[in-house]
Amino acid sequence: MKYNIITLCGSTLFYNEFISTQQTLESNGIITLIPSFFSKSRDKKLWSQLPQEKKDMMIAALKDIHFRKIDISDAILVIDVGQYIGDAIQDEITYAEANGKDVLYWSQLEEEEYDE
Repeated sequence: MKYNIITLCGSTLFYNEFISTQQTLESNGIITLIPSFFSKSRDKKLWSQLPQEKKDMMIAALKDIHFRKIDISDAILVIDVGQYIGDAIQDEITYAEANGKDVLYWSQLEEEEYDE
């Protein structure tokens, strides 16, 4: 497989997996787009301190930005630790497929497949 740009999708619980996957892909010359805010892991404390109105505004904005990242990507790679795919991630998969993007799954890839 040869992709120029891949957007990583998955639960923000899996921050470490996002970062290690990004490092692997980028070390193989693939531009990798990831979420900018990890509300269920790295940014959990900050997220918990925000008023609900601010959270709602951020969720809408971040979701839109993430879908734009999918638009400019050749494919998405779903970080499906334990094969977990939540509703929001399923929406991203559906959107990517509807827009002709390849959908890859972290749980099914071997490291050497990134740079075939």
